[in-house]
Amino acid sequence: MSAAGGGPGTPLPGPPCGQTTAGKGDIIDLPVCTAHTPDEHFALTLHEVARGWRAKIDEQFRPMGLSSASWSVIFTLATAERPLSQREIADRIFVESPTVVRLLDRLEKLGWVRREPSPQDRRRNLVRLTAKILEHHDTMHAMAERVHREALAGIPADKLAVTLEVLETLRSRLCT
Repeated sequence: MSAAGGGPGTPLPGPPCGQTTAGKGDIIDLPVCTAHTPDEHFALTLHEVARGWRAKIDEQFRPMGLSSASWSVIFTLATAERPLSQREIADRIFVESPTVVRLLDRLEKLGWVRREPSPQDRRRNLVRLTAKILEHHDTMHAMAERVHREALAGIPADKLAVTLEVLETLRSRLCT
């Protein structure tokens, strides 16, 4: 639910997106954009939930020197069937290549990953997890699982199944 209030399908107060309110000079009154329809409210809420989920992951992984972004890289590599190039990692976690380079620099300094030249293309680096992941796998899994458990606590299985179906549909439309 948005901090601005309103339940699902309830229009939030404020002008429609793109319409400004009376202001003084170049200063405008806020909010400028609010969710007026159920689909707008859904999109806003989904964004807020994703942001909140990442913040909770950050909180759990901070003692290990990791963030949700670095966890995304580690998780992507841990679930890949082969070493990935920096570009492939960027594509899979939906960030730009320079962002992945910075993340990999940090992860490499912390001993989580190693970059090696690709045997097929010397211009590409392939990224591999180091044995450090094996030392911390159970702890990391428990930390992520704790966030999942707390976030999903009390949600009935049938509602979770419908939500998952909707999210899978969205993923198939947006993540191709």
